[in-house]
Amino acid sequence: METVNNIINQVLIPLLSTILLGIVGWLGVKLKHSLDEKEKNKTFLEIIARSICATEQIYKTLHGREKLKKCVEIANGMLATRGIEISEDEIVYTIEAMLAEFNGAFDAGEAKQPPVVAGFVPAESETPAEEQAEG
Repeated sequence: METVNNIINQVLIPLLSTILLGIVGWLGVKLKHSLDEKEKNKTFLEIIARSICATEQIYKTLHGREKLKKCVEIANGMLATRGIEISEDEIVYTIEAMLAEFNGAFDAGEAKQPPVVAGFVPAESETPAEEQAEG
């Protein structure tokens, strides 16, 4: 019986402690990665909102694709300073989606073309905002 206790004390307890410590460490890394991703996504959305506001303030005379291009440039610069790498397509899609949300294009479940707000037009269009608003 004493040999069984020695085996448990000398082999099984250290082995189980090592396994448990490994599992806790792995869970900690996964949790940190998840929290980092959540923070990155939050920062990304805040930067897109700021870049839209900055573009509206700085480039009042631009419209359509030119204004969208400037907004993407501003967002890319802000993301780069924080070490966040996002594809330009994802930035454009997020800008378009955020503008549609700002414009209330999807209120009440209606599927309609997002209205023009402050000179932004959907990426497919190349006409100035005034022409879009009149048409």
